[in-house]
Amino acid sequence: MLSSSCSIQECIRVGSTIEKLIQIWRRWMVFVKKTLQGPAGVCVALLLCFASTSWSMAADDLDAVFSPNELRDSWSPPPLGAGQQTPFVLTKETSSIPGIFGMDVSHHNTDCSAPSCVCILDWSIVAQHGVRFAYLKSTTGTGTVTKVDRSFSTHWNNLSDYHQRGRIYRGAYHWLTSTPTESGRDQANYFLSVVKPSDDQLPPALDFEEDPVRRSEGYFVAHPNFCKQLQSRKTGETYFVCDGWREVPREQIVQKIRDWLETVSSAARRTPMVYTRSRYWADMLGPEGQAIAKIYPVWVAQYPVPPSDWYIEHQKLPWHMPKLPEGSTYPVQQPGAPYSSKNVWQFTDKGLLENSPLSCDGKIANSAFDLDWFPATNVDFVREFGKK
Repeated sequence: MLSSSCSIQECIRVGSTIEKLIQIWRRWMVFVKKTLQGPAGVCVALLLCFASTSWSMAADDLDAVFSPNELRDSWSPPPLGAGQQTPFVLTKETSSIPGIFGMDVSHHNTDCSAPSCVCILDWSIVAQHGVRFAYLKSTTGTGTVTKVDRSFSTHWNNLSDYHQRGRIYRGAYHWLTSTPTESGRDQANYFLSVVKPSDDQLPPALDFEEDPVRRSEGYFVAHPNFCKQLQSRKTGETYFVCDGWREVPREQIVQKIRDWLETVSSAARRTPMVYTRSRYWADMLGPEGQAIAKIYPVWVAQYPVPPSDWYIEHQKLPWHMPKLPEGSTYPVQQPGAPYSSKNVWQFTDKGLLENSPLSCDGKIANSAFDLDWFPATNVDFVREFGKK
């Protein structure tokens, strides 16, 4: 029986677990009826039941089922324009747009469909397209479910020479999870144990966006505003995916974000940055988010439609950049004035390079990347992000 004094989060977790247990119990009772007889059969069924419960909860890793774009597209309509996004192709012509281009990469960008397939990202081709910085996904949570991103060490090591020569600066970001048992401080320490940031890297980045968690069909029906029904392209199985942050009180969200940022800032002796969308940041953090945005630079995500118009659409805005979360500001734009800020813009999650840098088993492969933009000169970029 659920206690009437349990918190909303506790009730949700307990209710979801009970529902899973009931479903598993019914399945095993059918199994017992058909194949096992007597008390021994019931005992075997009970043992298998608890083993199955433990497995299903531990293996509930949506990162292995859906790509970030699948999850992002399911509940984050583009905040600018209307209609379907078309790929933005980075060419020699587009790279002549004033400013510095960057990209961010996780294993989703470079995975193969076949188990034995091997994909290689050629950073020399990336550099030829004018890309000057790259953020790599390093960690998620505290590593209890999703370990270090399986592409991180490869990309990090392959970028080392480009980074040292100042051709492509590298940095790492951490996906903050809403899991109650994973504090902001513990997640920060996990990130620091993997990345070990230093002054000659891009600022450590905290990724705060919808945190996909699997829930029951009943919970999905009761919360249509932040739950979606998705079908796995790999297995065809139906998943009910919800935003875990919607189950966390605002003050706990703020505390978890502050703890991560302060822990990393103290250990790395430099100011980390926050990746988010302005609208989501405001919805989830309210006025408390403004205070955080005043301290830490923002890597803001906002996708115009079509993305090819992103630069033209923002001619009248400061530095051609989108709106930042309340509390964060751009430098005053004046002729000849430097862009004294680390705020960058992720303007598409469907970016392509004219000459694909990705090959899988020796064959050229096209994979979409998140593309970023720093709205200033190379002098400004090196001053803000170069080696100290």
